[in-house]
Order: sequence, then structure tokens, then C-alpha cells
Amino acid sequence: MFDILSLSNVDFSDDEEFDDEAHQRFVNSSYGVCDANQLVGHGPVANENCGTYRGRYGCLNTEGHELPLQLRGEKWKKQVFQHPVFYSCHKPSCPRCFRTWMVREARAIEFRLNESSKVLGKKTGVVEHIVASVPPERYSLGFVAMRALTLKALVSRGVIGGCMIYHAFRENKATGYWYFSPHWHVLGFIEGGYKCRSCVKQYCSECHGFEGHTRRRFEKDGYIIKVAQDEQGVAGERRSPYQTAKYQLSHASIRTDSKRPQVVTWFGICSYRKLKVKYVPKQAVCPYCGRKLVRIRYDGTRYFCIDRNSPDFVSESHEDLNENGAEVWSEIASVDYGGSGSYV
Repeated sequence: MFDILSLSNVDFSDDEEFDDEAHQRFVNSSYGVCDANQLVGHGPVANENCGTYRGRYGCLNTEGHELPLQLRGEKWKKQVFQHPVFYSCHKPSCPRCFRTWMVREARAIEFRLNESSKVLGKKTGVVEHIVASVPPERYSLGFVAMRALTLKALVSRGVIGGCMIYHAFRENKATGYWYFSPHWHVLGFIEGGYKCRSCVKQYCSECHGFEGHTRRRFEKDGYIIKVAQDEQGVAGERRSPYQTAKYQLSHASIRTDSKRPQVVTWFGICSYRKLKVKYVPKQAVCPYCGRKLVRIRYDGTRYFCIDRNSPDFVSESHEDLNENGAEVWSEIASVDYGGSGSYV
């Protein structure tokens, strides 16, 4: 029986925080590190080319871009779609490139979860966002042991598969500082689905649903495992696994004591051993006519900002094909752009 905390003083609706700052191990804000844990985007720049301007990609099919949409009171009429792209190493530790890693990883997560849903059908319901917090007295355990025990706690509550995104830190909202508090954000499936969402006795400890089950298991192992809730305290359905994964990856943690740290790991019915699917990144296509984007050149006189930190930077735009009677946009013959579809 777990006797350090009791059900009466545990809030299952919010991430647990500790009011006593003396017991919080704060993160070095300059490097985002605490022991061997580091926030993504706080490592060294991987390559001198990271984040530098690579060129412009777009679509010159102006005849297919006459859209019935309003932009500054006028229709987009036969304009070129274009956006700048930048070199990226796609490493989670790189401060210049971790955002491109984040986008690609989130899309891969969404793909694998969608493929799992196709295989499982209606047996598991929708993808759920689950938070699994490590009990404080187990913070001293090694990472491998902490993950193994957390996974055991998840499985014991009926979480049968998904991905685990490691977070070593939480933010102290009163001070704005991050402190060591290891937990995992899980995007996955609950056996039989999460049936407590529409139940009037949602937090009844005697029920046989997930909420009652996780409270009974808490008394034995001390793990707070819950379905994530919004600001109104409602455990809503995930509208977009991609958006949820992208946000959780934006402040996830990596291990500095590993040569190839894994922020995301898969388990159960979604594991690589159980589910054999291959993720193929989508080709970047024009959002208006669907054609594959190509490398293009601008030969006009307008200035386009390529500093992504500048307030003048524009990630994508629609431009006139002609200026002063001459075409100023043209395609550059080059290797096909095999991007993941993200304009970063």
C-alpha cells in the first residue's frame, strides 16, 4: 500500500507541483539542463549551415490559383505561391533546427497512430492524451528504470499502446522557472476506450472505468496517471494528434548522456515489433492546386526578408508573376524537393 500520498490530497486534474521551492531542483536556464536531462533546442549548433537560407520553393501554376478567397479585400488572381526554406539538421538538441525536427516527428507520430487505429478498428476508441507522473521518491532512479516502472503503471491501467514523450521538467508558474519533475506525455489507446468522458460519475473510485481504475491503482503504486484536461477541467477528445504531439515535443527533454537520445518511444500495440508500417514523408505540395512544389527564382526588385527572427519575415506569400510587363518568377532546374511539407 502506497502511504506517502493519499487520494484525499492528490489533484488528478492538474500536473502536480511542489510549493516548497527548497525541494525543487531548478534547471540552468542558460543551457536548459539539470543533471543529464536537457530541454530540446538547448544543445550546441550541429552545423554552421543550420538555419541558413536555402532558397525558395513554390508553385508557378498561376492559372490554378484564381481562388474565391479574400485577401485585403481583393481576390487572389493568378498569383505565384512561394515560401523560403532553410537548411536543417533535424536534431532535437540543435537550437536552430529543433523546430523542424518537432514538425517531422509530430507528423510521424500522427501517421503511426492513424495506422494503429485502422488495424484496431473501434476496439480502443480515439487517441487519448495521457500524462504519467513519476512519484517523487523515485526521482533518484536511473532513466531506464523510471521509464520501465512508468510503462508498467500505464499498462496496469489499461493503456495498451502508444508513444511516450519524455519530459524531465515542469514550470513553476509563480516564478517562471523550470524544475526537475520527470513525467511522460502519452498519445495512445486505452483498452475499451475512455468511457468516463460522458459519465456523470466521472471520478467515482468504485467504477470500472479508467478514472476509477487509475485511482485504485494509485493507492498501490503512487503513480498519478490521468487523461489530460483542458483549462476548463474537461478531458476532451484529441482533435489533432499532430498538434498535441507538436506542442508536447516543443518542451520535451533529451538525455545528454546518450549519443542518440530518443525523445519518443513506442510501446504495446503501437510498438515497432507489433505494428509493421513504414512512414513516408509527404511531398510538399501547393495548398491551392495540389502540384508538387519546385525550386523557384525571383528576378524582380522587391526585397524579401530571410531573417526568421525579424518582424518583417513572411513564411509564405502570394506574388504577381509579372512586374513592369516582365515575368520575374521562374523555375530552377534542380533535384526534386522531397520536403516533409512543413514550411520551416
